[in-house]
Amino acid sequence: MTGSGDIDVVQRLIKEGLFPVCKVLREVGLHVAAATAIRWCRQGVGGHRLESVKIGGKWQTTVPAVQRFLAATAIPRTNRRNNRSRTSEAAERYLEDLGLGRKKTD
Repeated sequence: MTGSGDIDVVQRLIKEGLFPVCKVLREVGLHVAAATAIRWCRQGVGGHRLESVKIGGKWQTTVPAVQRFLAATAIPRTNRRNNRSRTSEAAERYLEDLGLGRKKTD
């Protein structure tokens, strides 16, 4: 970590109470592989990294940091349904263009 913004994050994490990443994830009810937890710390998901620090070779984070990460990476249910609906509609139009679409009954 470098830069003054990183120092602020580390100070906040220390105030919140640091614990090993896997322990914190289990505390909030997430049972993920250690490799997944480390990936969230190092690479993140969708442009969001799990706020964490490496101390003595072990990744540490806090419950509030995990909650912030989960909130930032959550996909709203409405978006998933809308995407699925749009995909279905596009597929139906494609099949109709091929002459394979459903016959409409009025």
